[in-house]
Amino acid sequence: PFPFSLSLFPLPPPLPSPRRPRWCRLAGGGGGPPLAEPLLDNDSPVPVKKSRPSIKFDAMIFIIIAILGYLLSYRLTSYMADFKVEKHYSRIDIVFLAVCALIMFLPVSHITDAKKSDKENRNLAVWRPFIKKDGTINYNFGRDYDKWFSDRFNLRNLLISINSTQDLLLNNKLVYANHFMNKSTGEMYQLFEAKRTTIPEKQIQEAILGLKTLKDFCDENKITPYIILLPRKMDVYKQEALPFTSHNQEIEDKKLVERLVAETGMNILFMYDVINEHKYEQRVYYKSDPHFTDYATMLYYNSWLNEVKKDYSSFGRLTLDDFNVDLENRLVKLSSFSSGANGAIYKALNLPDKKADKILKDKFPLYEYKNMKSVDISTYYKDDFEVITYDTRKDKWENLFITGTSNSPTFSKIAPFGFNKTTFVKMFSGRPDTYSLMKYKDIIKNSGSNILVGVYTITNVADFVGFAK
Repeated sequence: PFPFSLSLFPLPPPLPSPRRPRWCRLAGGGGGPPLAEPLLDNDSPVPVKKSRPSIKFDAMIFIIIAILGYLLSYRLTSYMADFKVEKHYSRIDIVFLAVCALIMFLPVSHITDAKKSDKENRNLAVWRPFIKKDGTINYNFGRDYDKWFSDRFNLRNLLISINSTQDLLLNNKLVYANHFMNKSTGEMYQLFEAKRTTIPEKQIQEAILGLKTLKDFCDENKITPYIILLPRKMDVYKQEALPFTSHNQEIEDKKLVERLVAETGMNILFMYDVINEHKYEQRVYYKSDPHFTDYATMLYYNSWLNEVKKDYSSFGRLTLDDFNVDLENRLVKLSSFSSGANGAIYKALNLPDKKADKILKDKFPLYEYKNMKSVDISTYYKDDFEVITYDTRKDKWENLFITGTSNSPTFSKIAPFGFNKTTFVKMFSGRPDTYSLMKYKDIIKNSGSNILVGVYTITNVADFVGFAK
């Protein structure tokens, strides 16, 4: 997008890609079911093999660059020689000047055109020109340019690694990219969790409207809906975050859930008490990740089934005996924010992988369904969604539809195997458009499900406005 390249040897532009979200597999252990997790830049829903276009040698451009490079080098050498011959400066001054010129040149020697930083797990700032396409002036050009250059200058990743390693050695609290680690406990959190957050009244009203729309749709199609709301990590492992936070956000969250239930009539289950009661029996959150472990998922899965049992009886309740359990403490290698996988905050803090074994000493259980060979799993794509179906061929059992945000893939490693047919569609936090019933109501109808469960965190409530769209 920049009008001229600052790279010494600019690469040809990347090949265009289809405008559909790109997906990668979520590592759940062994031969488990495929679970999907989106990349931050939504390009293509189908795994696409990247190909690099061949570089065509242009002799004319090479000659021009070579001549200009020679003239520039000759003039610079002549200029520095004058320092010694005519101005009688010392060689130290000449060396100092050359080093300063090199240091100033290095940041602009290569400007990356990447859309996303794998090092930081975030999208990079985009180029916004001074004169827009419609001919108007961008009065924020200075600020936009500063963000663009700060995200793309040469050797930036090296400086980030050096800074993170230094902070890890010198500070009690390591903060970077909206995440932080309390070094005294080794616990890692999202930075917003350290602040008391209250959803504005307008957003609450919009969420209530969205939930009512979802309930009306389910009633019309004879589907029983359940909403599972999960607490934030800091509300559960609060002591481990001290002295960096001390508020009791869960009290206000419980009041919010009570209001949502009263005004919508929905089956909304806030799982704070269930999770908090067992938080020291085994880890319920990954130490380096804001998502729930498989152990915690089994806890709220059973709590949810207790509610389902009030309306249905034809389903199976899974126990630990139905799973192979493995212990893992290493980072899960994903190119995006991981869902229910150890290491998302660790990666966002830019901590080096080689230090993972020293910092991530805790091991967490990973569950894999033992009778996976008896389950038919298929996948298809519709609009922005990857749709995964599980068929256990238990015709007398109920059919289930699972949706939700980043904790729902872990839930779908357990829940489907106690029902006949299960359909799983994942939504995206912060993108109310993916909650839109207009986008996936046909998927729900065609699935034949009579039970719907959505798995969200309490921070997703404001996104429920999407159900009404």
